Amino acid sequence: MLQDTGSAVAASRPASAGTQEKLPIVFLHKGYQNYLYYTMRQARLYNPDAPIYLFGDQANNKFDFLTHVDVTPYEQAAYPFEKVYKHLSRQGYQFEMYCIKRYFILREIMRKFPFERFYLCDTDLMFYSNVQEEYNRLHMGDYKAVLYVHPHPQMEEVLMHNSVWTLEVLEKFCDFLLERYAPENFHLLEENYRYKQEIGHPSPFISDMYLLYLFYEKYKDSIPMLDLSPIRDGATYDYNVGEWPWLDRENTYEMNDKEFYGVKKLQIEDGKVYCYNKKLGRRIRFNNLHFAGFNKLLVHRYYQGKTNPWLYVKQEWPFQQWMFKKNLRLRTRLNKLKSLVGLKK
Repeated sequence: MLQDTGSAVAASRPASAGTQEKLPIVFLHKGYQNYLYYTMRQARLYNPDAPIYLFGDQANNKFDFLTHVDVTPYEQAAYPFEKVYKHLSRQGYQFEMYCIKRYFILREIMRKFPFERFYLCDTDLMFYSNVQEEYNRLHMGDYKAVLYVHPHPQMEEVLMHNSVWTLEVLEKFCDFLLERYAPENFHLLEENYRYKQEIGHPSPFISDMYLLYLFYEKYKDSIPMLDLSPIRDGATYDYNVGEWPWLDRENTYEMNDKEFYGVKKLQIEDGKVYCYNKKLGRRIRFNNLHFAGFNKLLVHRYYQGKTNPWLYVKQEWPFQQWMFKKNLRLRTRLNKLKSLVGLKK
């Protein structure tokens, strides 16, 4: 039975090259949102002995069971990229740029600490497995990098929300980013962006995920990199707790349509999370769940430790507001439709 560490666990002791016995778990985040209360505790809950680092700011320096590090001194390493960055996205300028420049920040972190390698994940990720155990089971140490390649080739995305990095690969990727944004090469990104807009591409932005995809495609035959997206021994890593059925990819799971526009219909047993895969005809275990986008409002419902009732209500309220507005819009549309077909006068 898992034991909730609460706030009584001592902060992780810094790991150093040559003495790194356990794989460090690294988060990078600016600001504070309520869901962090759950995702940070869930990470510690399933990884009681792992060094956990949150590189953040004063707003999220709230957890005494991990090592909090002010990220500000490391951000200057991204200044050269900021100067050449050009925006090709419908997402916000600052958001998209930060998603890319964080790799330069992480490179500087890795140079200074130093880590031999670390497990990097998004702060909207909920753990349901032990990172070190999965690292050993999948022999991740045999690879220079571990990434999540989107199963559907049309998406052209490689994600870092579950990833393992070495300094060698981070250095190479940062050089690759600067090369792609160089004046003599940038037209290739512009052409790709215009093409995606014209055809209605499912992922129409020039994002860090697309750039990481280009990097992966270029170096996958020369740099040993493990893809975490396949199902291995009945278990896998989550792309997004909300499915995209129109992709018709391998991972087509039963859905719970009552939450937002549908999230996976999950079953949690003995601290492990499962979902039925309709294509394979069996349940698949998820090592973690990615609560991307609006789904961040749901993390409290899937937390496995002791919860604070007041914070639970505080987290639940925005979700209920969203659902009320969604249902109101739906009822309005249905009434208009009934009027059009003569069912309502």
